[in-house]
Order: sequence, then structure tokens, then C-alpha cells
Amino acid sequence: MKDHYFQRNKFITNYIVAIITFILTLIMGIVIFFNGVSIAVENNSRRTLITNVVRQSEHLNTILNINYSYLNVLAQELSKSRDLFSEDNVSLIQVFMHNSDLNRTAIIDPNGNALYDNEVIKNVAHRRYLKNLYKANNLFQIL
Repeated sequence: MKDHYFQRNKFITNYIVAIITFILTLIMGIVIFFNGVSIAVENNSRRTLITNVVRQSEHLNTILNINYSYLNVLAQELSKSRDLFSEDNVSLIQVFMHNSDLNRTAIIDPNGNALYDNEVIKNVAHRRYLKNLYKANNLFQIL
């Protein structure tokens, strides 16, 4: 009877050890699987994000280059006029604004007086971009 009891106890012990081993192996497998999936998702997300940012950056550079070329053509046309703030120039920048994606365009004279496409006149000589332009212009005049 004692042998039967020990055999049964040994069977139950082996059974419990097998179940615990199976559960631990299953847990480890699930953890490894989800860790692998998490790493794969992170890598794919990072690659997709980098690709999208590069494409958007290239698109932005293209749009900026197109707008700068339009502005250069506009500046060439404006420079042909003797009076920078003439009606022809105002109508030219108004037509330009109507046909472009820019929000506001201004004609700025060397003193910093700006005539905007909505015919508002302001002095913008204090603005940083204009001060930087004046500094760069002075350097070119020295050279």
C-alpha cells in the first residue's frame, strides 16, 4: 500500500512539475513573441516615419523653390519701374497673390517702407530679416 501511495504521489508531483514547466515555457514563448512583435512594429514605424518625413521635406523644398522663383520673376518685373509703389506694381503683386499660395506680399524700398498687396503701407526697417539684408548689403558694398 505504501508503494502505491508513493507511486501515486510521485505521479502527481511529476504531473505538477510538467504542468508548471509547460506554463512557464508558454509564458516565456508569449513574452518572446510579443517582444519580437514590439521590436518589429517599432522598426517598421521608424522606417515609415523617416520615409514620410524625407518625402515631405523634399516636397516642401520643391514648393519653396517654386515660390522663390516666382518671387524672383516678380522682383525683376518690379525693378523695371521707376516708381516702386506705382499702381502697375500694386496691381502686379495683387495678381501675383491671387494666383499663388502665399499669404502676403510686399514691395519694400531701401528705407524699409513696405507696400503690401492689400495696399497697406508699413515701415518694416526694424525687422530682423531686413536688418540682416542691410548687413549683407553693406558687406557686398565693402567688397
